[in-house]
Amino acid sequence: LRAPPLRATEVDVNALGSSARGNDGTGPSALVRTVPFRNFVTVKDDDVVLTAVERMNDASRGSALVFGAGDGDLAGIFTERDFITKVVQQELSSQEVVVRDVMTPTSVLLTARPDWTVGYCMDLMVKSNVRHLPVLEDS
Repeated sequence: LRAPPLRATEVDVNALGSSARGNDGTGPSALVRTVPFRNFVTVKDDDVVLTAVERMNDASRGSALVFGAGDGDLAGIFTERDFITKVVQQELSSQEVVVRDVMTPTSVLLTARPDWTVGYCMDLMVKSNVRHLPVLEDS
């Protein structure tokens, strides 16, 4: 599975909520491409979980997009929820477990397109119970 190139954004529920309320001059009908988002955190799929958690913490982000170490393709997303449920609750070592073993892979990853509306993305995120939605864009 080869993902299209990524636009340097990731939709998170806080940024979308602010846009949906119109707090940033947009609203639910605004296109995702018009919403000002922060850059995302990235890690390689063979990084240990501790590396991902440190990068997420340093950037004050709740997720990291995961790219294949060999091919550089999008492999999935690693979230705070993945860390809690797949590492902490299973009593695994964040210094030994690699990200690919506990991330959410692209096969089940929800993504957005830049031409979708903020309202549509919010509905999708609420109905799917996700907090992060990478924005993929063909180049």
